[in-house]
Amino acid sequence: PVWSPKGDEIAFLSERGPAAGNSKPFFGIWRISALGGTSRAVVPLTDGSAELRRWAPSGNVYFESNGELWATEIVRGDIRVVTSLKGTYGTVRWINISDDEKRIAFLTVSADIWRIYTGRIEGGEPSIVVETTDEIGGVAWNSANDKFYYSAETGGVFQVLSTKSGGSVPARLTA
Repeated sequence: PVWSPKGDEIAFLSERGPAAGNSKPFFGIWRISALGGTSRAVVPLTDGSAELRRWAPSGNVYFESNGELWATEIVRGDIRVVTSLKGTYGTVRWINISDDEKRIAFLTVSADIWRIYTGRIEGGEPSIVVETTDEIGGVAWNSANDKFYYSAETGGVFQVLSTKSGGSVPARLTA
């Protein structure tokens, strides 16, 4: 789930009984008051492995699906693809958008090399933040200060590390 910018609603993914005007169960993005109540369908999705990423002040709800970042406008429910990364940098394992909707960060794996990148939403060559042969997972990005937290397998054990964009050396936070 993701919080609305005001913190008064939550968007979530779910398969529910038929939405208005439809006789089939509805998988997609739903919204509900943070205080509870009746949930409302926003938009149907075909990818059952989609993951919500952010509900931006613009009204866009961003989600990851099939290695790309997508957006839907919360009121109208129209969907558009935001990125076109597939196959360019390897297999995309995670992607997110900054709070201001101007930058993206994404994790890829290609030929056993794991990389975290950042780039401008309008395109251009992204910058590598982390590059390692250690498997990376569980990425969290604080876009306000451009800091990343992630787990990486080192010596057979997953450790939590942090780093900033711009070439800082990752710091291991766990023993």
